[in-house]
Amino acid sequence: MNLVSKNGLTCALAVIKIKSDKVLASTSECKNKQLLSKGTILTDGGREPMAHDDVNDKWRIAIGVGQATSGRANFESVKASNGTNSIDAKMEMQFNNATVFAIEVRQLPTDSWGFLAGINYELARKITGGSITVNNVKTKLSGGSDSIQFTTLYASAAYRWETLYLPFGLNHSLVKYKTNGTLIPKVEGVIGEQVGIGWTLSREFAVEIHSWINGFKLSSTNSGTSIDTGVGYIPSLLLVGKYVF
Repeated sequence: MNLVSKNGLTCALAVIKIKSDKVLASTSECKNKQLLSKGTILTDGGREPMAHDDVNDKWRIAIGVGQATSGRANFESVKASNGTNSIDAKMEMQFNNATVFAIEVRQLPTDSWGFLAGINYELARKITGGSITVNNVKTKLSGGSDSIQFTTLYASAAYRWETLYLPFGLNHSLVKYKTNGTLIPKVEGVIGEQVGIGWTLSREFAVEIHSWINGFKLSSTNSGTSIDTGVGYIPSLLLVGKYVF
């Protein structure tokens, strides 16, 4: 970009970034810097093609690692039947924390709406205990060697300012549940949700904290007795650091 004063002097500016109606430019190539004194009237003396170098406008790939806090899932519509009799119950499962690995694509332009989508892979969580309530009588359960593992697909809209952004969206989990080392085949993930806050620490690094809810239901049959838990949700806090390519 070339700026021209009324007396014909020119000043070449190297455009670094364009944001709305403002232009950030370098004066390193300007030989007549006196033109830039306060109060001087300047006109645009002609523009060369300008590169828009805001990397946040581009689609980028990010990888991350983090920690999901321990939590509990409540199942309000548990049904058990032995073929002759059936009962309705409520059940609670308690889980320990889990390490989470993430890969995602993101586009987060400054002062605008953006988008994030990816996969979270959790290491297996141990079932630490729980309870079952039948006819208002609660019985405690031990976790034994049971474990659960989530692979979660997620998509979030996000609004970003300079360094702060607020993502929120939906997720769906692929769930593996093991009891005594045996995989229960009838486990189904359902739609969950997430909302969070993120900070861009630099061009390559970001930190996020989310309120994350995974949903699932399971059913099993053992010795002629079938159990269907209905849908339960696990709320947890997810803290994750990300490297953005």
